[in-house]
Amino acid sequence: MLESWQLMVNLSRPRYYEVFVQAKKGSQPEGIERLEKLVRQNLGFSFFQALEQAKINLSRGPFADIRFSINGTEINEKMTRSQFENLIQEEISMAGAAVDEVLTQSGLQADQIHAVLRTGGSAEIPAFINLLAGRFGAERLRALNPFETIVGGLAIKANEMRG
Repeated sequence: MLESWQLMVNLSRPRYYEVFVQAKKGSQPEGIERLEKLVRQNLGFSFFQALEQAKINLSRGPFADIRFSINGTEINEKMTRSQFENLIQEEISMAGAAVDEVLTQSGLQADQIHAVLRTGGSAEIPAFINLLAGRFGAERLRALNPFETIVGGLAIKANEMRG
């Protein structure tokens, strides 16, 4: 429920009230209080924007400050790139498995691929770039403007839906 701001609103439903009560009895009641405040004040979108900015900063440098301050909800945390990479290790592994599956299904070897196009914000994460460079070689990686490709993809999908 915390993987996207759209799902975070589900935690505001009455059935989760007792979950918050019990969680506040655990080892990190202050953190649970802050989460509950984010949920109750419907601040999920704003909070996820702060997290997205931290992800961008971690893709460009060795650390980032996660800063969020709205309606008395204050979050100020430091995160290193290695901490971030530990958090996303499962997703990086899944991406690697997906790349391997595409190669298997295509019948191609990695050395037969001449260019690998990186697009989207997550394609700027160094751990992901390193994964692709390890499979295909850094010289074959090409970065595309993520905003142009997203808009282009949406335009194609809209045209398909229009019929």
